[in-house]
Amino acid sequence: MLGLIAVGLYAAVALAAMGAALAGHFGKRPWKDGAAWIFASIFMLLLAAMRLTNAEDRIRQFLRVMIKANGEYGHRWEYQAPLTAIVVVLAAAGLVAAFYLVKRWQRQGKELSQTVIAQLAMLGFVPLFGLRIVSLHLTDRLLYAGPLRLNWLIDIGLTLTIGGAAILYILHCKRGAHADARRTQGRRRARR
Repeated sequence: MLGLIAVGLYAAVALAAMGAALAGHFGKRPWKDGAAWIFASIFMLLLAAMRLTNAEDRIRQFLRVMIKANGEYGHRWEYQAPLTAIVVVLAAAGLVAAFYLVKRWQRQGKELSQTVIAQLAMLGFVPLFGLRIVSLHLTDRLLYAGPLRLNWLIDIGLTLTIGGAAILYILHCKRGAHADARRTQGRRRARR
């Protein structure tokens, strides 16, 4: 049941991202924005497909079978611990880099665009999937323990961030289109 809710949420965000791409196109926004929103839409649809097909579980099972076939299942900690450490370090480095990037843009007086926010949120899925696939006992307890799982909070938070950024982008494009229309009407009146 929760899987279907996640699929629905991913699909809704994919539609919002596609709407943002269209709004950007019709609002004469830079083509890079449209490409980023199309990528976000495809990304969210891939997440939905992965959830529907249980791809993440299948990858995890495949890795377990491979480790068992090599006779190293009892020593899987030797693989999981370094992989988990790498994922955590990369996630922390990504977070620091994102924070630095945002601060640098703010110092330069640039506005942090909704497109960049969505891209950063998409990047946030990478370490989350890494931790879920590696499936180290300690990280599993952290991600899946309790009634309100950290895994769900991160997943839903990242998804809603992408969706919210798409909606804000659409509204921003509409405001820009209305402002352009008012300027055009003002010019026409001035010519008369």
